[in-house]
Amino acid sequence: MNAKVSNISRTQARREAAIHVHIGMQIKRARGAAGLSEQALAAKLDLPVARVAAIEDGTERLTARALFNIASILGRSVSYFFDDLAVEPAPVMTSGAPVPVTQSARLAETNALIAAFYRIPDIDTRRDVIRLVRGIAEDL
Repeated sequence: MNAKVSNISRTQARREAAIHVHIGMQIKRARGAAGLSEQALAAKLDLPVARVAAIEDGTERLTARALFNIASILGRSVSYFFDDLAVEPAPVMTSGAPVPVTQSARLAETNALIAAFYRIPDIDTRRDVIRLVRGIAEDL
């Protein structure tokens, strides 16, 4: 039983590490697009350059507040950093009952949905999407 718990913990740790690497790559991409060097971003965040490098390579974990600050400096929404984040597949239906979805899968799906939603530039189209999703949910 301990081996199973250990495997679950390692799998979860790998997923979390992949998320941090993805966010770091997005930060690096946004920093480059903003024309900032690592040194300039570090100065704006009042952090050592080595820490910014660690954030960008995914070894430094960020708090929500730190990610919000970085997003503000780089002129991006927080959801930008989750764009194109790979998500676990949707639950498979068996015998009419859905297979339970893990919390991390729900979070990844939610983040992907939010990121895609905010890429829709037209407010009326976003409202139509909301009505569509509510209609589908009410039919379930």
